[in-house]
Amino acid sequence: MTLRRHAPHIASRHDIGDADDRTGDVRMSPSQHKGSAAKKGSAAKKGNAAKKRSAAKKRSAAKKGSAASRPGGPHAVARERSTPSLSVPGTLPDVVERVRRFALTLPAAVEEFPWGHSAIKVRKKVFVFLPRADGYEESASISVKLPESADLALAVPGAAPTGYGLGRAGWVTLRLEAGACPPADLLCEWVRESYRAVAPKRLASEAR
Repeated sequence: MTLRRHAPHIASRHDIGDADDRTGDVRMSPSQHKGSAAKKGSAAKKGNAAKKRSAAKKRSAAKKGSAASRPGGPHAVARERSTPSLSVPGTLPDVVERVRRFALTLPAAVEEFPWGHSAIKVRKKVFVFLPRADGYEESASISVKLPESADLALAVPGAAPTGYGLGRAGWVTLRLEAGACPPADLLCEWVRESYRAVAPKRLASEAR
């Protein structure tokens, strides 16, 4: 009897693929591994972004709830920020005189009296119009140039853009009534802003 030697079977790549298919073991190539990792990373980023959006919405809702719980609701909060309080610690002439004295402390400020009003200037340019020291007790007006605070000033009752076309350049005229006008400190800050808007740069830098 002749014995046949069987050559050992060497598994081919095709055989390995068949075996993997039969056992359900799917092997991925390096490029497939990279694609899978990229998908996982993208999913994680989306999850984190969704969490952040959810947290932001909760914070926004909490703020709205807090504002709504105040007397007058959220509109009252907006009014608190946009409308100056009206109070006068002294008489109206006292307030106007304090603003006048402050204006004259600014560098190179001088006072002139055209058209029956006080006009305080720097380098021949007016930065505030005031009433004369005589002739008023119950009401007066102040005009200033406010490139930054015009909206806030116009929220004061009786305030309006200055006439003669000056309103288009940011000038605001404030009608002051005895017992109801912005605090003198706020009026002085508006005078400072007006001064810096018209003064030469070197002088404006000294009025900070």
